[in-house]
Amino acid sequence: MADPKLEGFTRDNRPYRVHAAQAIQSMSDPDRIELKKITGRLPISDGNWADVTADEGFYNRDKNTLDIKSKMIVTTTNGMTAKLASAFVEMKKLR
Repeated sequence: MADPKLEGFTRDNRPYRVHAAQAIQSMSDPDRIELKKITGRLPISDGNWADVTADEGFYNRDKNTLDIKSKMIVTTTNGMTAKLASAFVEMKKLR
């Protein structure tokens, strides 16, 4: 699948989105989707966002989790930058 997007709202009604250039769905486990060239915008607090980029990761549709297995850069709108080796995001727990 080309150009997949995941969008939703946190429990306190703030929008989030995750986008990938490509998604590859496993035939043996259709809930596991490999993502390539990931970008996203996640809420941190009122008016502050985290922009995320990573080369690849896995989205679990059943568990609503994003498991980033590559280097990831997180840049916040209030000027902070973090470089991570990997990350695990539980989308349903975003606040």
